Amino acid sequence: MSLSIDERFIFSRLKLAITSCSLLFIASCTGSPTPPVSSSSSVSSLVSVSSAAIPPSSAAAVSSSASDEFSLGKMLYQDQCAGCHELPTTINLSQSYSRLVSYTAATMPKSDPSLCDTACAESMFDYLYNDAGLLSASSSSVSPVIVKEPNPNFVPLFAVNSGGSGANVDGQAYEADRYFTGGDLGGTGDGIANTNADVLYQSERWGAFSYSFPVKAGTYDITLHMGEFFWEEGGARIFNVEVEGDVLINGFDPFSSAGHDSAYIVHLNGISVSDGQLDLNFSASVDNANVAAIVIKGLAGSANIPEPASCGNGSYRLCLDFEDVAVGGIPSGFNRQGNIQVVENQEAHSGTRSLRFDASERYTHRIQSNNGSFAGKHWGRIFYKLRTPTPIPTDMNSDFPVVHTTFVELQHRDFYARVVDTVEHSSRSLQYLFNVQMAGVSNEDGMGTNYDFRFEDRWVCTEWSIDNTTQTFDLYVDGNHISGASGRVNFGLPAPWGGLPDQWDSIAFGLSFYQESTASWVGWIDDAAISSTRIGCD
Repeated sequence: MSLSIDERFIFSRLKLAITSCSLLFIASCTGSPTPPVSSSSSVSSLVSVSSAAIPPSSAAAVSSSASDEFSLGKMLYQDQCAGCHELPTTINLSQSYSRLVSYTAATMPKSDPSLCDTACAESMFDYLYNDAGLLSASSSSVSPVIVKEPNPNFVPLFAVNSGGSGANVDGQAYEADRYFTGGDLGGTGDGIANTNADVLYQSERWGAFSYSFPVKAGTYDITLHMGEFFWEEGGARIFNVEVEGDVLINGFDPFSSAGHDSAYIVHLNGISVSDGQLDLNFSASVDNANVAAIVIKGLAGSANIPEPASCGNGSYRLCLDFEDVAVGGIPSGFNRQGNIQVVENQEAHSGTRSLRFDASERYTHRIQSNNGSFAGKHWGRIFYKLRTPTPIPTDMNSDFPVVHTTFVELQHRDFYARVVDTVEHSSRSLQYLFNVQMAGVSNEDGMGTNYDFRFEDRWVCTEWSIDNTTQTFDLYVDGNHISGASGRVNFGLPAPWGGLPDQWDSIAFGLSFYQESTASWVGWIDDAAISSTRIGCD
């Protein structure tokens, strides 16, 4: 199993100016030396110690007598413990707050353990954690707060395999990477030390990136699965983690903390959220930040995930939730192309029915409208879901083996615009793109992202905005603007289709793929809509 911070003695790498008489601190009067370990990492008082945490100032109230309590802790320490140690020294805060307190109250000072009860020990450790140098220079202005234990009533709300696909580890289901903005995908095929969950650490999100989890107002515990899977020396990667606007981890060096290809877990407990989003921001001072997996725990029902969006009572040019379409059929006003039909009680984003394609042969498996035009300026949305793992290209000998897939295509005469369009590499990394082409012309044009995404075994909300008046296109995935596949259209297509037309003759939903694949592409589309204003995913 993965080793937690206290099991990995992460705090043994922190240089502090003082120590304690607890035998749980390696440096003690017995003469047992503390190993001389150093690191550039400094962890603020906001970082938890495995089963305990020191939350940010927003996470716990500090009483008006806090300064008196810390003065008391300093006095008690100097009176009962300081004479036992030479200063400065390196100390090992390797245990949780509660264990340190209970052990110290029971056994210290060695001359007479009855001199320091639980209240005495708590005062000393409040001082040691907060006044004695554990706060980094960049976060020393954070108000002192009491260490938090993880809430035993919390349950997992979100578990994300960063940079990777879905996985099940020790009974916990991890979703494929989502809720992120920015960053790139990374991975390794190496075995991972100190864990039986290699799959979580063999993928990562790296770069400058953030995560935003939808939660109700309340308090939450966070687990970060970390590690160094690229560099093989300390100081090559140093980064910060900011949670809800507070820097909780400052100058973290994963190699110095755990070595190469070794699992490392950080707990951040008692994090207060009031705005409906639990935000984590990763930024580096050296190279790039990274994270392998994230778990968010809270009270059951506190994930703020909206009910599925369907056609509802909105005003739409087109809306398809397929609930009134016969099983095996297609909606009226559409033509069928390939193997596609409405199904029931298989997969549905809302209700019980959806549009299913089973694309074993390349090219089109879709429905295409035949009931009038659509404005050149409009908003659109679909939810799609694919069976994973998705197929890979049959031809693996090409320089860049990929499969190009289209979910939504607009057409005006012989001009095509693929507005929900993807290219998947054989590694299963994925790009989104806006792709245009003229019938009978092999040349294509468009704009696309890096290969920063993956197909996931879940419903994905994709929205687009296309505007012939400004010649712009914008793509959104799960509400996040996809900048690489968005912008002003300035394509070098032959006249007269050098730009976006003022109307579209038809729209097609389903799947088209253009390279031979190793298996069928199976998936579903639901709650497709076209409107003059943004429809959203809620």
